[in-house]
Amino acid sequence: MKKVALYCLLFVLCLPMAAAAEWLPNFEDVPMMENIHVIEEESFVFSQSEGKIVQTTIVSEEVSRRQFQNFYSAALRELGWKRTRSTRALQTFTRGDEELNIEITETDPLVAQFTLTPKE
Repeated sequence: MKKVALYCLLFVLCLPMAAAAEWLPNFEDVPMMENIHVIEEESFVFSQSEGKIVQTTIVSEEVSRRQFQNFYSAALRELGWKRTRSTRALQTFTRGDEELNIEITETDPLVAQFTLTPKE
């Protein structure tokens, strides 16, 4: 019985990662949720001595705000990120010396901006 419970727990924990088709462009280990699309012209990488700044904007007509936030909350936790802030429009995560902000700027369709910066 304990093995069954353990397998069920592992299955549930791996669901967010299984739903990710690939990694978000320019981010080393932020998964790209299925049914979201990157807006290439709104993405950039800027390297500086304190670390790099990465920004990517996504859009989706198929994913709700709640699905999006739940996916990234679970997936990033699995990758060692700690959520330090969560509102209806903004989630902030930290890991090591980096901070990741995921801001929802529109909900119909869903538009969100990922911004990775060195932690201050």
